[in-house]
Amino acid sequence: MPAPTRRPLATRASRDHRMIYCEAEKGDISMKKVVGIVMLGAAVIALPLGVRAQTVGPIPVSATVDSVQSFNCTIVQFQNGARVGEVTRMDFGTSFRGKNTDGSLAALTFSRHHQIFCGFLGPAGSITTSGTPLSNGTTTLPNGAYIQTPLQGQGGDPTKPLPGGSIVGTRSTAVGTHQVYSGPSGATVSWTVGITNDPNNGATEFIPPSQAAGTYNGTYTITYTPSS
Repeated sequence: MPAPTRRPLATRASRDHRMIYCEAEKGDISMKKVVGIVMLGAAVIALPLGVRAQTVGPIPVSATVDSVQSFNCTIVQFQNGARVGEVTRMDFGTSFRGKNTDGSLAALTFSRHHQIFCGFLGPAGSITTSGTPLSNGTTTLPNGAYIQTPLQGQGGDPTKPLPGGSIVGTRSTAVGTHQVYSGPSGATVSWTVGITNDPNNGATEFIPPSQAAGTYNGTYTITYTPSS
């Protein structure tokens, strides 16, 4: 009887090759699953179901612009026509008595006067002054000797014109309410205030030599009013 034919045994190398092939197939299937799961997860993250655009607001917002952005005044004192410096009150000092050409006592006068400078940024408007009579508690100085004189030009310099449309007030007593300027912003308005016996400086009354002695006080207010 012929001897049975035997298949050659698979070599270790061939067995390893088949095993590697099988493992590779398994790994390929597993990798496909993993990739599929990752792609599905990415799709879920990128396109979540039921998400809509959302809005917050409207949120209230406001800002207020003041009608007067700035209004400032400076008072400068002069002594015998020479500039002394800036002050915060108008003190005319002590009067002095002169004599007329015939030797009689002249009206009282003062060696100090003041110049006021005011400017504003904001809507066009007017600047007014309001002064009370100067009183020692019993009697007052004549209002016609207490004079204010608005000046032409920026800062009282007639060579530097004020903005177009500016109206400068006229000379008057400092007692009562008077408009010294009306017009647009950007102007530096100026005027003088003094106690005088000189008609050339606006005096319409005089302080007589018999005026009672004492300290005479009053108040002086400057107001900017925007145009309506």
